[in-house]
Amino acid sequence: MWVGAMARLRTILMGGALLAASGAARADDNWMSEVMSFRMEGNHIVAEGAFAPDTAGTFRSFVAANAPAEGPWNVAMFIRSPGGALGAAIEMGQLLRARGMSVVAYDLCASACTYMLMGGVNRVVTREGRYGVHQFSFSDASADPDKPVFTAKDVETHQAMVGELSEYADSMGVDPRVVAVASRTPPADMTFLTRQQLVDFRVDNVPTAEAEGQPNDNVLIPGLEQQTASVAESTSIYESLQLKPQRLAATVALATARRLVMAETLDLAGMEESLANSYAFNVEYNGQKMSGDQVVAEKRRMVSDWGVRRRAIDENSLTVTCEEDDLYCTVSGDYDYDLGMSEGGFISTARWHFTMDIILPLVLPRVTSETVTKAD
Repeated sequence: MWVGAMARLRTILMGGALLAASGAARADDNWMSEVMSFRMEGNHIVAEGAFAPDTAGTFRSFVAANAPAEGPWNVAMFIRSPGGALGAAIEMGQLLRARGMSVVAYDLCASACTYMLMGGVNRVVTREGRYGVHQFSFSDASADPDKPVFTAKDVETHQAMVGELSEYADSMGVDPRVVAVASRTPPADMTFLTRQQLVDFRVDNVPTAEAEGQPNDNVLIPGLEQQTASVAESTSIYESLQLKPQRLAATVALATARRLVMAETLDLAGMEESLANSYAFNVEYNGQKMSGDQVVAEKRRMVSDWGVRRRAIDENSLTVTCEEDDLYCTVSGDYDYDLGMSEGGFISTARWHFTMDIILPLVLPRVTSETVTKAD
């Protein structure tokens, strides 16, 4: 059953939500380099952007605010996404299936997005949409064996993931041949499924007499009234698609850094959940070599000792740079920090500057270096 497959898949993803690198488009396609957002538009949801590690949590909050408290939510999600963190996409697929929701790919749905779409009870890839798959990989780290990125355990995880993704697809009613097609496509390339493949593999499982698939302006889903995707002609980017993984990596790296900076403002349990699996095995933390567990222990001590921990990130100070055609990114910025014993006791206020080096290839984005200094 799909629940069992999800349990095993989540176990593998405990060590990391896979990052599926995808493409950059024309400069006016800004949604491709932004973290996924959700909004209600008429009678359906519109989701657009890249999957960040916490996107599934954002989606859960959106559902909680807009859907009935429990039971089916018979609504369609219209999505366009270049990919991103696979773990978040899988979680969203699970939630979609649990709530009985439908999914429509009305524009680009590539890489991790393709696995999220499998969770829809009813699935449509419109004639204007594109469903693109490729391998999850070590990125350019495979060209430099001296880079200290992966362990043997990571390789085992990658091998196990192929099998688990096939079982996940099968449990969702999608032919596992989709995963086989993806595994034969190099990570720097993309295979867009043909209309015949979409139907044969049951990716698109809503019958239609339209030979090229349902059009965006007239999407029919069982049990729902007619749906219309409002997307301008200029957003169709397939002919100009050029694979530039660092653009997507920058989006995910920035979201990761924001989450980790704000983690210490949470209670102890919330902080530990936010920091879980976020640091590499060996980390350079404020100039000292430490294990990832030691970094978390240091942050745990801080949270335990100080009752007041308020931070406000200066969004204008944030910068992110990634290695050319690689998935190593550096994020830096400033935040204002109130630290004190209690609201009625001692509180100090200061501005701090942080820098994080983050790797985002096969596994969950992990910090390899973190430095915090007092800002001038």
